[in-house]
Amino acid sequence: MRQVASILIGLGLLVAGCYVESSDWVWAHGGGPITPINYNIEVTSSGTDEWYSCCAHNPDRGEYMVVYEAGGQIMGTILEDYRGSVVVSPFSISISTSCQYPRVAYNPYSDEYVVVWEDWSGGDADIWGARVDADGNVLLLFEVTAQAGLDEREPRLATDTYSGHFLIVWDEESVGSGTDIACQLYENDADAASSVVLLCVNSADQQSADVAYNSDDREYLVVWMDARNGDYDVYGRIVNSSAVPVTSEIPICDDPADQFFPAVAYSTYQDLYLVVWEDYRYGDSGIYARRVDYYGALFGDDFPIFDDANNQRNPALAYNTACDGFIVVWEDDYNGNWDIWGVALDSYGSPYGDAVLLSDYAVSNLRPAVAPNCRDNEYLITWHCNYPGDWDIYAQLVQ
Repeated sequence: MRQVASILIGLGLLVAGCYVESSDWVWAHGGGPITPINYNIEVTSSGTDEWYSCCAHNPDRGEYMVVYEAGGQIMGTILEDYRGSVVVSPFSISISTSCQYPRVAYNPYSDEYVVVWEDWSGGDADIWGARVDADGNVLLLFEVTAQAGLDEREPRLATDTYSGHFLIVWDEESVGSGTDIACQLYENDADAASSVVLLCVNSADQQSADVAYNSDDREYLVVWMDARNGDYDVYGRIVNSSAVPVTSEIPICDDPADQFFPAVAYSTYQDLYLVVWEDYRYGDSGIYARRVDYYGALFGDDFPIFDDANNQRNPALAYNTACDGFIVVWEDDYNGNWDIWGVALDSYGSPYGDAVLLSDYAVSNLRPAVAPNCRDNEYLITWHCNYPGDWDIYAQLVQ
């Protein structure tokens, strides 16, 4: 059963079969462990469409950086982590105006953020990155990939909290056909610490990679969607702190239906990875998960996080050491439009409590991202929303 939370100020919306008008969060169907801290935060309102946000927490400053695409540029802003108020106004990160799909991670070793994105200014897609200090100043732009005539897309990254190195993963178009999964390790100053490593070169398409860092064993699990079996499945591979693969490719889920857009996070309490994805095994889409141990062995069967008669898609996942638990958020058409929902998971990745509605407006709320605040057992969730007409970045703080 879902738990519904909706805030309406001077508006009425049909929520779970009834109209609600209130200046407070309205709860139905019992209690759950996710609690919104405030009303939805309008992070951007420039009049330009802003999309595809991502966020990361700086525990030393008590702040979040939010990055997003606006008019083909990669932009950033910094919010304080208590109420979400803006402490650094929106600023430009990229030089090119042909950029999209940014991702950000905090590097505690250098007290900086690392941002990566796709850049189409050369006619094909290349991966670029930036080091951004805690005050929002761009320290360095660096090019990750630039194969002439071939696309490199969908970058993701994770930081080695011991050394300050960071691993960037992406989809790489092959010379023959299809796409492969590649990665490269960088030092904290953005100098390359390894060559480009191809993690999967199967002749079918591999794409939409994600990566999580294992601080106990100083390794990374890279996951991706893979078409080698005729439909899309979820595969993965563990690489060490030098970007050297230490396992073969791992079939995390090869159910005879499509599995899309995996996301991964690491539980320090259980010393295991949790992988979640969008799954079509019953016709419509639901959110499923599987555990992978630090050796790369599958830990139990896959299982549903949330799968009902409606559609759940595009999951995002984070682990919080303050509570030794995960949170997963997704897009859901339960109310007839796309909303952002979420549920808390224990340190093994098992759901507890009901799903909670996190977005306020009965419009399209898309592409959620989530960052944990490991000092205070809180999270920031961001997405793009077309209220009142153009696309802006919205956020919700939860605990």
